[in-house]
Amino acid sequence: MTPYGIVLLFVLGSLFAAIYGQGNSTAPGGAGNGTAAGNGTSSGNGTANSTTPATQNTTTTTTTTTTAAPNASEVVNCDSAQLPTSIRQRFLDQHNLRRGSLARGQSEANGNGGLAPPAANMYRMEYSCTAESYAQSHANSCSQQIQPVAQRPGHKTNVYAYSGSGDEAAAAEEAMNSWWSQLALNGIDNNMLFTQAVRSRTSKPVTRWSKMAWWNNLQVGCAINQCDGLKLVVCMYSPGGNDVGKQIYNVGAPCSQCPGQCQEDLCSQ
Repeated sequence: MTPYGIVLLFVLGSLFAAIYGQGNSTAPGGAGNGTAAGNGTSSGNGTANSTTPATQNTTTTTTTTTTAAPNASEVVNCDSAQLPTSIRQRFLDQHNLRRGSLARGQSEANGNGGLAPPAANMYRMEYSCTAESYAQSHANSCSQQIQPVAQRPGHKTNVYAYSGSGDEAAAAEEAMNSWWSQLALNGIDNNMLFTQAVRSRTSKPVTRWSKMAWWNNLQVGCAINQCDGLKLVVCMYSPGGNDVGKQIYNVGAPCSQCPGQCQEDLCSQ
C-alpha cells in the first residue's frame, strides 16, 4: 500500500472513532438525565402531601369553633319549695311561646277582627325569684283582689281561681289560657295603644292579656296555693306594663327594633 493509502486509512479511522465516541457520550448524558428530571414531576407528590394536612387542619378548626346557642328560657331554681321547678318552667315557656306567636303576627286572633299585627320589639321573658316571692305571698293570702303596690314594688299582678280537679300543671295552664284569651274574645285596636278607655273596660277587659303581652315585661314569677275548694294562681310581671298612653308593643316586622340579638322572633335580654 502506498503512503497515501496509509494516510487515508488513518484519517478514516480517526473520523470513525470520533463519531462513535460522540454517540456514546450522548446516550448516558442529555437524554437519560433529562428523562430522570421527570423525577422532578414526582415532587408533585410533595405538593399533594402538603395539601392533605392543610385541608384537615382547616376542617378541625371549623369544628372546634362551632358552638350552640344558649337556651334563653332556662329557669333558675328558686329557694321556695312551694312551686316545683317543672311548673316554673311551664309558666316561663308558655309565656314566651305566646309572646313569640304574637310577635310573628300570623296566628293570634284579635277580637276586633282579623289577626293581631306583628311586634317589632317584643322581648323574651326571664324567670324571677323575686317576682315569685311576691306572687307566693299573694297566693298564700287566698285573696283574689290585687294587693297594694307596697306589697309588690315594681310588679303588676294577674290572678286566677282554678276550681278544677287537676294538678298544679293543669291550674297553671288554665290560668294562662284564660288571661291570654282576652285578646281573641274582647279585642283591641291594631295600633296596640293602651288607652284610658282600654284600662277602664269592664265588659270586655284585656288588661290580663296585656300584662302577658307587654313588650318590655322582662321578668315573670308565679305561684299556686291551695285555698278553699280552689287553687289560686298568681303571676307577677316586671316592670308591669299597662301604662296609659303607651304601646303594648310597637307594630312592625318581628325583631326589627331589637337592640341586640333575636331568638324565635323575640328580642334577647
